[in-house]
Amino acid sequence: MKAAFVFNPRDVRIIEVPDPSIEKPDEVIIRVEACGVCPFDVRIYEGLFLPYTPCPIGHEISGRVVEVGDEVRSLRVGDKVAVDAIWRCNSCYYCRRGADNLCENRKGPLPNGFAEYFKMPERYMHKLPDSISFEEAALCEPLACCINAIEKIYDLQFGDAVLIIGSGPIGLMF
Repeated sequence: MKAAFVFNPRDVRIIEVPDPSIEKPDEVIIRVEACGVCPFDVRIYEGLFLPYTPCPIGHEISGRVVEVGDEVRSLRVGDKVAVDAIWRCNSCYYCRRGADNLCENRKGPLPNGFAEYFKMPERYMHKLPDSISFEEAALCEPLACCINAIEKIYDLQFGDAVLIIGSGPIGLMF
């Protein structure tokens, strides 16, 4: 399959890599249909954060399920999904309390949503109705950031004034 990687600052290449395969019974493979470009991806591209090379990019992913492991129960081949593409340890203080977005031990490779196929465990795939487009589905991750931020403002009421700084996708969603 073809996939995009950053080799050096401002040096993105599309290269041929092996197709993913099911190695664990909880894994799901999707055909990527849409992937957003996040400021994090731009930082990698510009070399401001380039932990290794070649470095994959793209974590705002949506697609259609093409293969599932033997223990996958919530998804079937053909389902439309949005992907939570950041690995968590599932054992630290925060993960055990359901706040895995604050995981102390994030692990695994960076996701590569700019590829033809993508693999993650079932728990990171979220089934969506067909009424949502793949492009809209790719916005689920930034939308989740907005919802998380709003939930942190405990006393926010309808009609309250708020200041939103930034005109990127997350700022525009507010």
